[in-house]
Amino acid sequence: MPYAGAIVASGRTVSAIQQDIETKLSNRAIEPQAVVSLVESRSKRVSVLGDVRQPGRLDLNPAGERVLDLIARAGGVDGPQQEAWVRIEGHRRHSAMRLTELIDEPNRNVFVRPGDVVSVSRDRRSYIVLGASSQQGRFDFAEDAPSLGEAIASAGGLRDDRANAARIFLYRDMTKDELASAGLPTASTGERTAAILRVDLSDPAMLFAAQRLALRDKDVVYIANADAVELQKFLAMVTGSTATGSSALSDAADIDRSLRRL
Repeated sequence: MPYAGAIVASGRTVSAIQQDIETKLSNRAIEPQAVVSLVESRSKRVSVLGDVRQPGRLDLNPAGERVLDLIARAGGVDGPQQEAWVRIEGHRRHSAMRLTELIDEPNRNVFVRPGDVVSVSRDRRSYIVLGASSQQGRFDFAEDAPSLGEAIASAGGLRDDRANAARIFLYRDMTKDELASAGLPTASTGERTAAILRVDLSDPAMLFAAQRLALRDKDVVYIANADAVELQKFLAMVTGSTATGSSALSDAADIDRSLRRL
């Protein structure tokens, strides 16, 4: 810089550089004033990647920014917040947490350092409803923790002409501790085991229990058919077999008559 010489800028703040220039110009001018502005700071960038609306590299605010600040600057999460996972990597730290945890627990919303990489991914959570409901298939979580009653309602409810309200089954992967706390046997040798929970919605008291029982990711709800429906299936099968047998005998008789004519 003319009259001031070389000015070291790396690793210094804007105000410190400005003060250094003014000091070096003080023997050349009366009360010199210098204005230093930061055009671009390549050394203070972070990357925000994954399921955000505007992924890319962002310049950090000199005052510092937290994880949620950067996600907001990247346009926010592209999908339901309940399914978003946030991972932070860089400077010997690696951490992963749900976005809802970042929102609910402010102490986990840490400051981001230059060079960090913040990635957002979607962990699609869903459950399956099978059997005597109006709709069958896989359903995505619309809420953070839908209840069993809400899951059945999302599938159109029980079919009046088929469903057995006393035989609704929930298939779930559970740990030994969860089984023990629920008063269920823990004979399995593994740490986790497949459990089948039966809910009797013909009992009015169980309707309240169904509303309190929160579903988990990959749960399977099966609604059994009523006994009358199973009987109808059996009779239809027997009737169909009889009709098939009668048709076969008739065809054999026709062939026999044709052979006699020859």
